Amino acid sequence: MPLLTQSTFRRHVLAVCVAFGAAMGLSCSEQRTRLVIYSPHGREMLSEYERMYEEANPHVDVTWYPMGAEVGIERLRGEKNNPQADLWWGGPSTLFEQAAREGLLAPYHPSWRAAAPPGSFDGEGLWYSTFQTVKVIGFNSDRLTDQTAPQDWDELLDKRWAGKVIIRSPMESGTMKSVFAAMVYRFFAEDGNPDRGYDWLGRLDANTKAYAASPATLMLMIGRQEGLVTLWDLTDILLQKREQNVPMGFVIPKSGALVLNEGIAVVNGAPHRIEAERFYEFVTTKTALLHQADRFYRIPARKDISEQEKPEWLRSIQITELPVDWNVINAHREAWMQYWDQHIKAHR
Repeated sequence: MPLLTQSTFRRHVLAVCVAFGAAMGLSCSEQRTRLVIYSPHGREMLSEYERMYEEANPHVDVTWYPMGAEVGIERLRGEKNNPQADLWWGGPSTLFEQAAREGLLAPYHPSWRAAAPPGSFDGEGLWYSTFQTVKVIGFNSDRLTDQTAPQDWDELLDKRWAGKVIIRSPMESGTMKSVFAAMVYRFFAEDGNPDRGYDWLGRLDANTKAYAASPATLMLMIGRQEGLVTLWDLTDILLQKREQNVPMGFVIPKSGALVLNEGIAVVNGAPHRIEAERFYEFVTTKTALLHQADRFYRIPARKDISEQEKPEWLRSIQITELPVDWNVINAHREAWMQYWDQHIKAHR
């Protein structure tokens, strides 16, 4: 008997499902477990892992909702007494720490917990880091080069870039909230006063043409040369350049790129807890992480992946990390961003 391909196998399973469901008066969708995932990871990766998981588990209907990390935590807060999601996959660890404190996450220690570096997980297992995300200076490569684009964070304040900066709206983006808070922290760390940091954000705002409502809008505006430079995620810049032909380049800031841990967690009270744990394991195996690194430009956080195993693009990039104290940033981030929203952006 010839071997079945994955697609043929899936058709056989669905045929059995249809036949059995007809006999029982049920549809296939009624018999499948609906696994709900909140994630900012992008349609490309989410669609691929939906397909891969459903092929391996035909009884599951993976349903993902794309949303920024800030929107994600707000959804979890609003649904705390009646959880709708099973898994939260993606977003800066600063938000996962906040969600853990608010009782929004359930403990789960993955099978690879021994490979998690210090500082990349919650001690009670409420979240673990899957990737590191690197925040860089992005630019339109049709107009600028890695030599003519801004070389460091402070260069974004130069009058040369007035009206040429476009930024993802920070209040809806956990990533940008963390970037802005880190910029304030650089000054706060010296004297315990955020005022010089607020001044920095005010000068950046003066150079900013627009705040994009979504990552897709940000890429579209930079691609159309509505603006030339931005502060954004290295992974998304590389992915959009390849998948959507967006003319984008990047610069690792001289003083250091901002490096954040990206989390994953089971939602407290998840309707399908066991399936959530299975999906969690499925997308965080060593094989899966290397696939995500190669296909979607993710940077694995696990310490058991050697340099030789990493894809060429990752081995070729030298990343200098901006030194920050995340405990201090986490303690002040919301207050700093509230000030930005009420006293800087509101006065545009």
